[in-house]
Amino acid sequence: MGYMWMTIIPFIIVFALPGVLLISVVVRGLTLPRGLRRGRVAVCGRCSQEVADITESSPLPLRCPECGTKYAYAGLLSLGLAKRNRPGMASVIVSWSLLAAAAGITATAIVSSFSANNYTTRQRFSHTIESVRTDGTVATNTDGYEVRFDGELEFAFGSPVRSGSLTLTVFPDNGPSASIDIGPATGSWSIPTTGDTGVAFDRNAAFKALEAAGINTGPAYVGFEAGELTDAVQLVRTRPDTAVYSVLGNYGNSFPQQTATTTLSTDWSPRSLAVTGQNGDSASGLRFGFESDMLDANYAGSSSTEAYNGSVEFEFAGAQASAQGGSNSPRVTAVTINIRPPEGWPVSARYDLTTKTGTLTQGESSEEYLPADDKEAIRKIAELTGLADGAGSYDPGLRDILDLVEDVRRTPDKYDLKPAGNTGGGHAHNQNWSPGHATANGAGDGEPDGGFVETRPATQNWMSTGGGFQNAFPVGVMIAIGVCLLVYAVGIALIVVRRFRIYPTELVGPQGPPNPDAVGPGLPGNTPRKTN
Repeated sequence: MGYMWMTIIPFIIVFALPGVLLISVVVRGLTLPRGLRRGRVAVCGRCSQEVADITESSPLPLRCPECGTKYAYAGLLSLGLAKRNRPGMASVIVSWSLLAAAAGITATAIVSSFSANNYTTRQRFSHTIESVRTDGTVATNTDGYEVRFDGELEFAFGSPVRSGSLTLTVFPDNGPSASIDIGPATGSWSIPTTGDTGVAFDRNAAFKALEAAGINTGPAYVGFEAGELTDAVQLVRTRPDTAVYSVLGNYGNSFPQQTATTTLSTDWSPRSLAVTGQNGDSASGLRFGFESDMLDANYAGSSSTEAYNGSVEFEFAGAQASAQGGSNSPRVTAVTINIRPPEGWPVSARYDLTTKTGTLTQGESSEEYLPADDKEAIRKIAELTGLADGAGSYDPGLRDILDLVEDVRRTPDKYDLKPAGNTGGGHAHNQNWSPGHATANGAGDGEPDGGFVETRPATQNWMSTGGGFQNAFPVGVMIAIGVCLLVYAVGIALIVVRRFRIYPTELVGPQGPPNPDAVGPGLPGNTPRKTN
């Protein structure tokens, strides 16, 4: 609420003076000058003494009989004169409309500040973090893992989770994935593959989840990461409105790690995969990291609703001088596709375009195959990773990978990268490091520092519920808007009634040209008055 008031107070200050002017227009347009309020006859401009009916037999005296001031100086006030000099009905209605709009916005904002914590929203979110396996900025060549948070949370802003579901999936660099289901409202947890359960997610539960994925929990840095996972789950449970942006608490900078290179051409923008990293060029090799997009509305209900990630690596033959003195363009010589499926061991498929041979590796097993083309390699991967149904339909993300492979083969240098002139303080994605990151141990000991960094910013979708409209527009705000509209309509009606009461129809009409028969002598059609 404090933030809301910080927004409202400057608004009130800025519009205070215009508001006073608008109020003045409304008041002047709906009131008569002092003295005319008692009746509808002309009055002395100084003392408001009513002036008797002026006729030929009873002309206007020289002075006011009440205050003695000459009418030439004091003047006469009348309804007609007031109508000409005071704001008209159109000006009053416009001023009232502007006042009502400003007051309505302010009132609605105030009510919203009080009711924002009283309505429920549902968010589906996904967020992936990666373990740090560098000692400072020096790679340790130690296998790491990724943890993906997927949840559907129902909560009131600023309040803990009321209901919903939360799943943490651990993807090791070398081994099958494992998941742990957590009740975000209660904190209870279970690991389907091992049967372990608990009533409150704590550091011990985090250890159990890492052990289920084959992670060695003995090193101190892994214990440090187990503590960070515990804190992340606690953040999701207690502050879901902020956790849906980053489970690491990086709310002001929840973006992917910057790469040390920038793209010469357009980035790969697949339909149902999210790019988590891009490195290299056609001279040294090109690598794309990807993650399935669980929130892709275009593929609702497809296999992409299951989490998987991996990478695509390209090898190139360098440019060589030709007999004519020119040079040949780089060409793709091999493609390696690595996929960590939702369940089971990762699969790696390397397709050598020069020898037309392929190698499939899963765990400790490896086999040779003779793919007819890229599609055959994708088919093999889909079968081994469970990303194809019985009818031969592939997960949409695999088609995206195939499109990328064919695109790079047609134009090898399309996705070349070059060193950035100014990376804005970013760090290489493959360094897995961020400034100021808390570590399990200091740099220089040869051990990974531990902890996590984001590999992909959190994605979130608002989900409608039975009271979805009320979720988007709280009841208090809707009532405030309705009251404001009612007050505005009543105000318009009162303005019209008031104007016709103070300026009757016969006095409000347009002022036409003078009637020659009603003025003094000297004009055609008038009969000079006889004098004795």
